[in-house]
Amino acid sequence: MNLQILAVAGVGAAMLWASPALASDLSRPLALRAGTITADDYPPLALRAEMQGTTRTLITIGADGRVSNCRILKSSGFVLLDTHSCALVTARFVFDPALDAKGQAIEVQAVQPVAWVMPESAPPSEDLAEDNASSGSRF
Repeated sequence: MNLQILAVAGVGAAMLWASPALASDLSRPLALRAGTITADDYPPLALRAEMQGTTRTLITIGADGRVSNCRILKSSGFVLLDTHSCALVTARFVFDPALDAKGQAIEVQAVQPVAWVMPESAPPSEDLAEDNASSGSRF
């Protein structure tokens, strides 16, 4: 089974969750340094049950760039996919932290979507590689 997962991540897709005043005071925005979610991460039970959907998570990124908290903003419709999304993002994603106007790393929150897509709905893997280079990352 040729399966794709679109974990929209990175600068273009992890949307900073801050007031307009705070966002404008940043000297450097948040940027994904490391972390991937691949087709191998699709929970076997979810595959067998043909579960798919997009989980929108709200993550807290500490001054060290690590995800310290994750909660579901909008469910995929499946608890299994939602909890798995938070577990993967928390365990794997590391960011270059946002910097305030004084250049100090600060804690921020961001919206991180993870789209779980069954093979019939997934774009070809070549398209995903092109998207990774242009606007955030999709896995």
